[in-house]
Amino acid sequence: MKIALITDPIKLDYPDPIKAPYKNTLDSVADSIANAIEELGYACKHFKANSDLGDKVTKYHPDFVFNRSNLDHQNKGIAFTPDLLDRLGISYTGPNAKNCIIAFDKCLTKTLLKSLDIPTPEFILVADPKAIKITENMTFPLFVKPITGGCSLGIEDENIVFTQESCEAVCKNLINTFDQPVIVEEFLNGREFTVGLLGNAPPRTLPILEFINHAKNAYYFRSFTSKMIMDAYEKEACPAAVSKKEENEMIDLAVKAYSALGCRDYARIDLRFNEDKEPFVLEVNAFPSLMPGESSFTHMAEESGLSFPELIREILVIASKRY
Repeated sequence: MKIALITDPIKLDYPDPIKAPYKNTLDSVADSIANAIEELGYACKHFKANSDLGDKVTKYHPDFVFNRSNLDHQNKGIAFTPDLLDRLGISYTGPNAKNCIIAFDKCLTKTLLKSLDIPTPEFILVADPKAIKITENMTFPLFVKPITGGCSLGIEDENIVFTQESCEAVCKNLINTFDQPVIVEEFLNGREFTVGLLGNAPPRTLPILEFINHAKNAYYFRSFTSKMIMDAYEKEACPAAVSKKEENEMIDLAVKAYSALGCRDYARIDLRFNEDKEPFVLEVNAFPSLMPGESSFTHMAEESGLSFPELIREILVIASKRY
């Protein structure tokens, strides 16, 4: 059996402190998946989603694709690789072309969640830092982040803002650095969790993981630096120490978000409590990071009894059943 692993080209025009760790992480994820596929006894070839992808995939003629590509196709609101694979009639893991784009765009994600009454922090989209209009139902402190990008890209200590002036400054910096609009949302100061899901209709829930506020900081959140550069300072607890009621509420929200965004096969849903311990969906990760001993999704899978190669096999089996 031949499997193709497809990933997006890595953007290399980020500032140097960001570029190297970001590239290293994405390379490690791709290598980890490819190695696991080969360990399972399958042939694997890694392709980048470039303009000649169609020719390369057609020539390789894979039996299945492990897709990690959600690059927008000519800004049409559909992802290039899933659209190509659907046209070629090749089976693949993960969401379809339209849902890839929605899940990757934090503004589209939150807009859809709100339309379905799935709790997510109040937010506004900002393309011009001089034209920020904070709505009446939003109060400082607020949190600023780019609308796309994994690994907490663009998120650092200064992203929590307490005044209009600081909000404008952070928005301007992020818009200029990452060449995209940003989201300004309410900051929830409760505990932060992530829920891993495997499967379809309905998905299976992995043990919930909590990101521990080890510094006891009233405004704790995970930054690019803490995750990608100083990962030794990241503390996790899996399974999370929560009540059965809290667990059920988070699972219910995660499954609703998974379904709403059209996630398929596997995904990770990030949630956070407000001060009343009510969970809200922060983000939906349709392509969560997959690295043995490193990523949150892998940690949750291991806690459920799945080794990394077994996790990759499980995702392939789950996806194949859809076809």
